[in-house]
Amino acid sequence: MTWSYIKKFKALTDLVSNWQDQPSLPELGRNVPIMKFLELFREHLRGKLGIRQIPLSYVARDVVEPVLIDEDPIDALNPFSSNYDSFHDELISRARHDHPNYPDDNATVLDMLVGSLSKTEYMSSLKPFQRTRDGRGALLALEVQNLGNSKWDNVIKKAEQMVLNFPWNGTNNRYTLDRHINSHRSAHNNMVRAGEYTNYESPNDHTRVQRLLNSIISTDVKVVSAITVIRSDTAMKESFEGAADFLLIAAPVPIKDDEMSHNISGVGQDSSNESNGFQRRDIGKTGCELRYYKAKEFYSLPQEQQEELKAWRTEHEKKRKPEKDGEPDSKNGRRNKRRKDRIASMETKIQTLIDAQQATISAATTATRPPPSTSNQALTRVPRPPSQNVTQN
Repeated sequence: MTWSYIKKFKALTDLVSNWQDQPSLPELGRNVPIMKFLELFREHLRGKLGIRQIPLSYVARDVVEPVLIDEDPIDALNPFSSNYDSFHDELISRARHDHPNYPDDNATVLDMLVGSLSKTEYMSSLKPFQRTRDGRGALLALEVQNLGNSKWDNVIKKAEQMVLNFPWNGTNNRYTLDRHINSHRSAHNNMVRAGEYTNYESPNDHTRVQRLLNSIISTDVKVVSAITVIRSDTAMKESFEGAADFLLIAAPVPIKDDEMSHNISGVGQDSSNESNGFQRRDIGKTGCELRYYKAKEFYSLPQEQQEELKAWRTEHEKKRKPEKDGEPDSKNGRRNKRRKDRIASMETKIQTLIDAQQATISAATTATRPPPSTSNQALTRVPRPPSQNVTQN
């Protein structure tokens, strides 16, 4: 070894002394599911140095026993093998797991997992490895449980459904063509990720361009013309990014929110009309809008605007006559009046039904009664037979 070659190792010393750890891991949640978290965790290990000043990725590498030194060719220009791109790449591949400091680095990996997953259901998968402080075993177990072929098959299915079954027609101002292209790009990235774990070949650029063009259903002249140009251009048919940039140039400009917004400054009840609806608020002399403000918003205004708002509110309250519950103009008074009107209406209907029923009963009784007699049958004298008129001796 020559001195010029040995001097290059000073770069490794400078690298370690100036090393900065990566930011903390994102929390596991809806935007960061377990599959994405485990991928980010391995990247996080690559950016964190252990006790041996080697990135902790060496703890979780796939092969425990490193390759022999003789199997790696020597690089004449760099102090690391030509099979690697940096000092750390070679150290990660060659650092042995039987070193005295390896158990401490292994425990550090476990502590990082526990700190990130302690409040999730995945903590149960770490329990068997806590007693032995085996971070490598815990990480590999999580990957077996959550990065299996069935999980990636589901990712591939969702990605293919997105690029094949979700069209863009340009009618939704929020779902722009730019967002549609980003959705295709994200779906392709998921396919590439799945191909790293399963036997899946992601589509090439030609297929991606054809799927993108087939998903665009628009009658806009510029968009239709752009699709025609892309289909006839050999270079753009083979470049997804080139076709995407050309489409965005021809895409219709979406309407901005301020152009779609309504000129409404307040919602309330107009004093001249009892019906609720939208109304325009007045502007004070100091330029403030005369309306209700929350406390935080009010105290953020300048002092002169606060004073004007206080005066306006005092004057506004004087104009409003206090209403009692019994008065018809009050809310409770109007409610009571409506309730009394309903009760009176029901009583009128019931009385009408009773009168009609009594009239019907009276008419039926009169029709079945016999006609009255002119003489009283009970007072008519009945003549005796002749035998009863003989005087007995």
